[in-house]
Amino acid sequence: MRIKSMILASFGFCTLVMGAVPDLMNQSDLRSSWIKNNPNYKVEFTADKCTATCQKNERRSLAVQSRNVTRINPGEHYYVTFQARGSVKNLDFVPQFNGNNDKTQQKNFRITDEWEEYETTFDVPADGKRFSCAIYAWNQEGTFEIRKFSVKRYTGEKPVNPVLMTQRDLRMSWNKGNPNYKVEFGADKCTATCLKNERKTLAVQSRQNTKFQPGKTYKVAFLTRGTVRNLEFVPQFDGQPGKDQQKSFRITEDWEDAEATFEIPTGCKKFSCAIYAWNQEGFFDIKDFSITLNEALNGESDEK
Repeated sequence: MRIKSMILASFGFCTLVMGAVPDLMNQSDLRSSWIKNNPNYKVEFTADKCTATCQKNERRSLAVQSRNVTRINPGEHYYVTFQARGSVKNLDFVPQFNGNNDKTQQKNFRITDEWEEYETTFDVPADGKRFSCAIYAWNQEGTFEIRKFSVKRYTGEKPVNPVLMTQRDLRMSWNKGNPNYKVEFGADKCTATCLKNERKTLAVQSRQNTKFQPGKTYKVAFLTRGTVRNLEFVPQFDGQPGKDQQKSFRITEDWEDAEATFEIPTGCKKFSCAIYAWNQEGFFDIKDFSITLNEALNGESDEK
């Protein structure tokens, strides 16, 4: 037993020396709700996820609440991540200090019926001694689920996933409700069709993403085919098109590779993109879409 204790102590010392910081919270810390004994508001907890359900809207908050922790210090910066899905439209994450909601650092998320990753950050205020948090939907009937919940302290750069987007991030179009402009999304490809040219844009639009590193170069790659002549790829930064980094592709009826690179500007907070054909009748298909961090170009840039 003494030898085992010494090994564990040594491991703990090495962890501290290497600078690893344990999670402030994880999934198991989500353990209560705001409304109890009301059959219209139910929250269930399992080992890997929690499920919150509002069966009848009473204009109240359907919430998942964490426990209190005290391992915080004023001025520390924290990074929150979780996966969510549901039939409600919006979720709010609110950090709580000393039992009070900090609405100045509250974050709203739009959710769908598919599992998506969400993230936000918060700072511990000068008088912060106890931390807790809640994820809730206000005045909405339906369900939401939370899994892989984590709160970590970090002092360096925000973690960056080298894969920024995949095929499933293409999910919207520009001309909704127009029968001449149709976009269909399948598991492995999306198809955009203009049945009658109205001098409009036939477009496939991505969702917004915040998990990137400003100032870095990314590569977009996909396979495409169609009867339209040209496609445009345009990156969008904080909702505005980056036309100086737009790329045009000539396409045929056979599947062909298309790729381009772009740099996300410093100060950008939200990234999205679109692939479109303007003023053209016909169709185009997109599959195997991806946007990844271009390590080769970024490596060369860092060496200069």
